[in-house]
Amino acid sequence: MMAVVLGLGLAGLVVLAIGVAMNWARICAARGLGRLLALGRPLEGAALAAFGAEHLFGVQLVIGAVPRWMPWPLFWAYLVGVALVATGLSVACGRLVRWSATMAGGMVLLFVAMVHLPNAFAAPGDRVIWTVAMRDLAFAGGLWALAGSWVGEPGRSRPRMVLFGRVTVAAAALFFGIEHILRPAFTPGIPLGKVTPAFMPWPHVWAAGTGLLLLACGAAMLVNRYARTAAAFAGLWEIVLTLQTEAFQTEAALLAWLTRPAHLARTAILPVLLDSRGRALTSTEFATWLGARRDQGTQHIAFAIGPSDGWSPAALDHLRSRSGLLLSFGPITMAHELARLVLAEQIYRACTILAGHPYHTGH
Repeated sequence: MMAVVLGLGLAGLVVLAIGVAMNWARICAARGLGRLLALGRPLEGAALAAFGAEHLFGVQLVIGAVPRWMPWPLFWAYLVGVALVATGLSVACGRLVRWSATMAGGMVLLFVAMVHLPNAFAAPGDRVIWTVAMRDLAFAGGLWALAGSWVGEPGRSRPRMVLFGRVTVAAAALFFGIEHILRPAFTPGIPLGKVTPAFMPWPHVWAAGTGLLLLACGAAMLVNRYARTAAAFAGLWEIVLTLQTEAFQTEAALLAWLTRPAHLARTAILPVLLDSRGRALTSTEFATWLGARRDQGTQHIAFAIGPSDGWSPAALDHLRSRSGLLLSFGPITMAHELARLVLAEQIYRACTILAGHPYHTGH
């Protein structure tokens, strides 16, 4: 799991850096909204490269999406990964974009037709499946709009591809906007199954604001009035939502959140504090502890990485009052970012142990 996260992040950052370097003169020469749009190429390329790296480094996570009737599923998973990374480099560098975006958009459309739509029609009441289908449809439409409007290479523009892209992206924005307004508890952006973190203030305000913005931008794109500006602001807002931190910056802020009045807490929270003075559990023991909390009906566990000098007596007292866990990864000191990766991998490993998956044993 750690290799997947590192590979995904490294691929995205490398392609982003290459794209910014290749487009630096264009970015510096642009003004206002044009500068934001100039950054679109390296950002789009970085996202494509990250998705491709996920296929290459975490093939077991995506191979299940290959239809069962298709032979050689491993081959197709790796092929898609290579294609996405190559398209990301092409878009970021501004080379052969018309060809790469056309083929990548067609590939994603095949995903929608062969994977997402059959799943959606098999479970028409599952909104998450429809959301994923609309997301990838907009993804394909965006690539085709890019290919159809590209002016950096010989050849005529393709207005029909641009029209298809504009309509599909607009439809997705309208769909997501309605979803946010009807279901404000879910994380704003792409309304999948993740609930807005409990420590974020006014979650319904975030959701309603995002929904109204997406509805306005979607309508503008659909009727082709200020479509370029609407698409830019919708994309900018998605970036802002993506960059939201889900971590407290101080111990005091964490304790204030954990001890807030009951009427402000949506569910009871069980704290797990990471500290070198805590219990050093094996992966199997950690999975057993996590499974026991699941069986007891615990709905919300908050993992927190301690400061370099350890948690204060007040934090430890609160932990004991909530029957939480003081967990240790050993006496070594590691950066918070690395500790988060290790913690994420251990949680994933514990879940696979509880599910009987062979990930832990390596077989």
